[in-house]
Amino acid sequence: MKKSILYLICFMSITAIVVSACKMTYKPEQVQYAVHHDRADIQEGKRLTMMMCGVCHYDNETKQLTGVQMVDVPDVLGTIIASNITQHPTAGIGNYTDAELAYVVRTGVARDGRLIPFMQKPNIADEDLRNIIAFLRSDDPLVQPSEINPGNTKYSTVGKMAIGSSKPYSWTNGEIKKPNPSDKLAFGKYMVDNLACYDCHSKSFAKLNKVNMSPL
Repeated sequence: MKKSILYLICFMSITAIVVSACKMTYKPEQVQYAVHHDRADIQEGKRLTMMMCGVCHYDNETKQLTGVQMVDVPDVLGTIIASNITQHPTAGIGNYTDAELAYVVRTGVARDGRLIPFMQKPNIADEDLRNIIAFLRSDDPLVQPSEINPGNTKYSTVGKMAIGSSKPYSWTNGEIKKPNPSDKLAFGKYMVDNLACYDCHSKSFAKLNKVNMSPL
C-alpha cells in the first residue's frame, strides 16, 4: 500500500514537471505603442523585415509573406510552420494593432497567448521596430492581404518540451535606442543579435538569453 502511494506521488510529480515544462501559452499584456506611419522609413522597414522575418515567412511561390513550413527544423521537433503575416484580417496579421505587433516581436507572445520564441527580439531599437511595423502596414505587394494558410504548427512531445523550456521576455516601456554606427563594437553586437546570428550560432540554443547575450 505504501509503495503504491509512493509510486502515485512520483508519477504525479513527474507529470507536473512535464506539464510545466510544456507550457505553450501566456497572457499577453495590454501595452501602449505608437507608430507614426507618416514619419516611418518604409524602405528601411522592408529591408529589415526581409532580413529578420522573410527568411521564414517568405514563400517563393506566392512571392509574399504568406508563410511556409520550416523544413530545416529537425523532424523530432514536429512540423513547424511560419505563419502568414500579410494584411489579411484572419489568415494574416491584419487585425493586430501596432502595439500587439510590437509586443509579439519584443516578448514572443502573440495576441492569442501563444509563445513564439522564434520571433523574440527584446533588444530591437524602437526606430527599427516602428519601421518594420510601418512596412507591414504599407501598400507593398509583399504584405497585401492573402488568405493562404500555410498550415498549422504541430509540435511533437520533444518539440513541446523544447518550446516549453523557452520563456517570454518582459516588455520594456522605455525607449530602446539603436547604437551609433560609429561605435562599431556596439553596433556590430546589435546586428548580430537582431539579424538572428546569435540565435543559431550561440553555444546553447536551449539556454539563449537575448537580453544579456552569453559568449558565442
